[in-house]
Amino acid sequence: MKNRRFALAKAPYIRRADSTLSTSQIMNYFVIALVPIILFAWIKNGFLPFLDVETKTFSSVLNMLYPLILVFIGGFTSFISEFVYFKFIKKTITPIEETKNSFAIIPGLLLGMIVSINTPLWILILGTLFATVIGKLLFGGFGKNVFNPALVGYLFIQTAYFGVVAKNGGYLNGSEAISLDIVSGVTPLANLAANPTGHFEQLVAPYGSLMDFFIGTIPGSLAETSALLCILAAGFLIWKKVINWRIPVIYVGTVFALTYIIGAFNGHAAHLWYPTFGILSGGLMFGAVFMATEPVTSPRTPNGKVLYALSLGALTILFRYKSNFPEGVATSILAMNLLVIIYDNIASRLRVNPKTKQVIATYAVFGLVLIGISAYAISSVKPATLNYSYDSSEVDYETLNINHKVKYGNHQLIVQTDLEGNVTKVDLQGQTYLKVDEIDHSKLESNYKNVGNYIDKAYLNDDDNYVLIIKTKGFKSELIETNVVFDKEYNIISFKSDISNETYNSYNSTNDPETGWVEANGHPDKIIEEIILEGETNSGNINPISGATVTSDAIKKAMKLTFGYIEALKIEKAFIGKSPAIKVDYIKNSFDVPTMNFKYEFKIGDEEFYVLTNTNYEIQSFSNTEFDTELIRPEVETVISSKKVRNYIVSVTGEGSNLIFQIKTQGYATSLISTVIVNKETKKIISLEVNDSDETYDADYNQGWNSANGHPSDKIPPQIVEHQGDLSQVVAVSGATVTSNAIKRAASIAIEYTEEFNHLW
Repeated sequence: MKNRRFALAKAPYIRRADSTLSTSQIMNYFVIALVPIILFAWIKNGFLPFLDVETKTFSSVLNMLYPLILVFIGGFTSFISEFVYFKFIKKTITPIEETKNSFAIIPGLLLGMIVSINTPLWILILGTLFATVIGKLLFGGFGKNVFNPALVGYLFIQTAYFGVVAKNGGYLNGSEAISLDIVSGVTPLANLAANPTGHFEQLVAPYGSLMDFFIGTIPGSLAETSALLCILAAGFLIWKKVINWRIPVIYVGTVFALTYIIGAFNGHAAHLWYPTFGILSGGLMFGAVFMATEPVTSPRTPNGKVLYALSLGALTILFRYKSNFPEGVATSILAMNLLVIIYDNIASRLRVNPKTKQVIATYAVFGLVLIGISAYAISSVKPATLNYSYDSSEVDYETLNINHKVKYGNHQLIVQTDLEGNVTKVDLQGQTYLKVDEIDHSKLESNYKNVGNYIDKAYLNDDDNYVLIIKTKGFKSELIETNVVFDKEYNIISFKSDISNETYNSYNSTNDPETGWVEANGHPDKIIEEIILEGETNSGNINPISGATVTSDAIKKAMKLTFGYIEALKIEKAFIGKSPAIKVDYIKNSFDVPTMNFKYEFKIGDEEFYVLTNTNYEIQSFSNTEFDTELIRPEVETVISSKKVRNYIVSVTGEGSNLIFQIKTQGYATSLISTVIVNKETKKIISLEVNDSDETYDADYNQGWNSANGHPSDKIPPQIVEHQGDLSQVVAVSGATVTSNAIKRAASIAIEYTEEFNHLW
């Protein structure tokens, strides 16, 4: 009777018939699948930069061959490491044969393919030694390792020498470093980490198109960028039965699905480019085909492969969006290597378990864990704060509004406002991924409202000459007003600047000039006007008056605006208004409680009057009929259209013994609608509710507020009910003062109305 060996170990049992290939055949096919990817890596990172005449750093043959050198040195180092192990530690008789049978070159070969093109050879050698010794030999050698050795070496390099590699050039080859319009040479996934919910122009456009991602002409590790070649390699390996389709297909599919969900929650639901970008970036394709499917460190059972691939997908998303390593693939595979034997045991036992409920319960628990991991990753992704910064402002001669240049990353927007700082138009400058209503103007409002150089009025006077009223910032006075008159031939008739409030000519107690100006220097308004009337059109040719530099510059700015307007007028791109026969000065506006209308107060000379409008800003009446209302109506309407009333009663209704108000008040970023209920008999506020969720006091840039301070919508109403007899005792929420005061204002309006007009109800 022949000696027979019985398997005494616990299940699962793997039949020899499950794989008809020998280990040598599997490894040979594996290397064959890698060859096209290695050649592509050499062409992309070595040969093409060598041909690029603009690439200075890749001008030598050595640099041209460097991608192949990395792969060779990696494989050679791991081979020599194992040879030394078999020769001097295990002291085998045939160390060369043992090393070959251990397929020693594979860990170093793979490691050389997944590092940066700018990785120094000494770092690669250290990483390969670490991969071979710690990742493979420490566990007993080939077939006994728990972790993927190449990824162990990769994680070692990323952890210990990331800064060295980044300083040496990062992941950009010579051509990419010159041609790509990206910041600090970041890879697509590093860019994603900085802009997790960015738009196409942020995430894809800096590197080309999605086709560039698919082909592989994007920055990344040496041989991981070509999704096309990875897919072809996967097809070849599946055809040759070297790997099973379940792991790469389900792994990549899970990442695609979860990335789509993240995108859908952040404005990309209608587009597939975001999840496609997610699976074509980084080493996902390469890892799914060559790393996750390693026979020794991946499950053998069909259901185990499915559970393993689903887990890899969920962990990759978690690491990509929640860790300091934006790649996510290597750490996910290494983490899941620990659970391979558990997955195989669970899957094989459940496959033959007659207890259906137990099987369902087990898979349900597993599913809930994966859902929890995925949900945590998905919920943690929030849209990046759009960081806008003010650049400069200039007059739009066609409307006399102000165009503000606003920077957003490397892009620029044009925000147009009226002279009061109210936004009238936003030009996205072709950046179609932005939405006008997404732009946060709150941090820019001070820039919008503090424009000091503008054209206040432009019109034809009774002599059919053009008149410009220009305001520019002087030294002491708020604004210098310059009155310019020119004819239809664009000849300047007069250029008068009112500098009566400027102080360049002031003297101290010892009768010495404070600014260095003396009478002999002359007055800026007279000198500059004379130069202009002599025909000078370029303000840059006029030197400022010594001791009155700021005042001189203010008048020169008025001159520049004048000739800018004239050039626009020549091409019919300039605003011409009606001649104001009577100068109407605006005082203020308010909500007129008795009439429930808006009240605008004006004065002409010393005579004051007001205008009532309805809530649609349509004029209802003038308080003083001595003036020609039709003559002043255009200017009054212009003021009304630009000066909106911010605090007023939207509606008031009676319900039993109560009055219910809907009151609109101006908060910091938005208008607030407060619902105030007042008892008619006691004239006391019973309740006040307001939604302040659109306010921006809780934004990251506001360091004065934190969650411990509380929200005004929660803190202020109870105080109002308690102290409504004296609202000055209501304490504003720290860091949210404007919002708090807006809520108090709503209470004041409701109380005022109730006290005055309670009898009407």
